[in-house]
Amino acid sequence: MKSFSVWVSYVFIILASLGTAHAQNQEACRRVEFSREVLERFPNAQETCLDVISRDGQQYAVFRAQLDRVVGSRLQVRFENPDGSYGPATRIATERDFRVLVDGRPLRVSELSRNQELTAYVQVNEPMVALAPADASEHLHPVPLVIIPVARQSSEESSNEAQQVAAENPSMPATAGFANTIGTLGFLLIAGALAVKTLRRARWLRQQRLRSFG
Repeated sequence: MKSFSVWVSYVFIILASLGTAHAQNQEACRRVEFSREVLERFPNAQETCLDVISRDGQQYAVFRAQLDRVVGSRLQVRFENPDGSYGPATRIATERDFRVLVDGRPLRVSELSRNQELTAYVQVNEPMVALAPADASEHLHPVPLVIIPVARQSSEESSNEAQQVAAENPSMPATAGFANTIGTLGFLLIAGALAVKTLRRARWLRQQRLRSFG
């Protein structure tokens, strides 16, 4: 029977191997040659790369990404930099029933939450990106690598916030602001018409009085 210390050593070895499963393979990342098109959209791909793999006859660089939000079947993520910061918002289109692994659990895209960590693959020779599927035997579904400009991202965030407020307040239609404007304009027109009518009647009465005195 093995001693307790031997079993403890085995446990530490297993935990260490699990902890390094996603460690950066610096040698593979250093050797890989990204295309000019990839580097134009992802300038620090070489430094951010964790590993390089082959899937479906293509070479992919592996990256860790943090989820910003899900809009329908589209995910907005940010690739993690070596210093722990995050890069610009990147859009990845998927299917709603697509599953990814989060903390060892397979989750559909519709079940994901903000700030969860995902694994993304970027093709080395062209700007295409795919999320790592929960089932390792499943084929990847690469889509164009889309980096969202900051100004456009702010506009989308404002639009999403407005939609969220409307969804949380179903009694208030999304066109409430426009309807209020139309209502105000209608009130002003009616008030103006009444004022004109009042002035005309006052003028008529004055003319009648002048005639009676004449």
